Amino acid sequence: MKNHYTYFVLFVLTASFFLLTGYGAGPATVTGASYTGAPGESGVLCSNCHGTPGAYGGVSSNVEIFEQGTSTLATVYTSGTTYDIVVTINHNINTPIGFGFQCVAVDASGTNVGTFQNPSPNAKVVTGADGVMIAEHSSLSVSNVFEWEWVAPTFLLAVDVTFYSTGAAVNANGSNSGDSGTSLSGTITITSEIVPVELIDFTATNIDNNYHLIEWATATEQNADYFIVEHSLDGKTFTPIADIKAVGNTLERQDYDFRFMQAQNGSNYYRLTQVDKDGLTQLFKTVNVYQFKELELVKLYPIPATTTVNMDIRYQDSGEFNLSITNTAGKVVLEDRVYISEGINSFQLDLSNLLSGTYVVMVTNGESQFTSTILKF
Repeated sequence: MKNHYTYFVLFVLTASFFLLTGYGAGPATVTGASYTGAPGESGVLCSNCHGTPGAYGGVSSNVEIFEQGTSTLATVYTSGTTYDIVVTINHNINTPIGFGFQCVAVDASGTNVGTFQNPSPNAKVVTGADGVMIAEHSSLSVSNVFEWEWVAPTFLLAVDVTFYSTGAAVNANGSNSGDSGTSLSGTITITSEIVPVELIDFTATNIDNNYHLIEWATATEQNADYFIVEHSLDGKTFTPIADIKAVGNTLERQDYDFRFMQAQNGSNYYRLTQVDKDGLTQLFKTVNVYQFKELELVKLYPIPATTTVNMDIRYQDSGEFNLSITNTAGKVVLEDRVYISEGINSFQLDLSNLLSGTYVVMVTNGESQFTSTILKF
């Protein structure tokens, strides 16, 4: 008899514990289902179990989507971007002991969209049997605010996503009597922001003062048709110099380049425009690169030198230059300012005070330059 009594008490205590805490960890944790009123849930809400209006009057669930780490509400979402989600459960009378909630993010058919992660301590993320991720309370929460992150999907086509949420204000008496649950889903729909091309980089490089190498790369492309490369000498008025066909639709990195052989002296500006298959354009940043005016060492003699060395220099313009001679230790042993005019200019350098050895002569004005080696005996 004693043994039967012991088992009976144990059964009653276990059953009571389940009644008190069975959904305390969230209904999805226990049953694998959500009750948010989303498509595929047959309109089941928190009010189906928790009384309505109940002791706490009408209960509502408010969903907000913020740019990550900010207080800026998001109206559209970008592929692969992380957002902060906040659900607030509101009631209008009395003071509940605690709050519970559930929330899903699905498309019009009820299919899961994106990923839930990093819930606040009073929340958790559970994946249901149908593959839909469910954010819900992790235990009876004294706070009516629940937070977590949503990572938008990486897509090629636009997908609108709706967040459905429900909640309850409860008295924690071990049953649903006296509780209040939402009779309507709290919803918010956010539209995907289609960016035809996600640009990684766009650069221009002077290759040996011979041509300019224009390079760019994309992380993703959606409905892209072609790129227009434009050139300018003042950064204001641009002229198209090339049309480059885009891959079109891809989630993989694509690299492009174009060689411009007609760069002019001074600053050259380059601009990139993407045109999609609907004719819409996307303008990217402007970059610039400098084309040096030609400065050429025609002749350096005698080799090796003893007391003097002669240089013949051709320049296509005129102006002042800095002339320096550096030893192998990198120390400047001779420095002067020289004026070079258009055409061929001849200079004689006095090396009589220098020790025998190898030296480097450099002539530069910051825009054009050359270097050469001098051997002195």
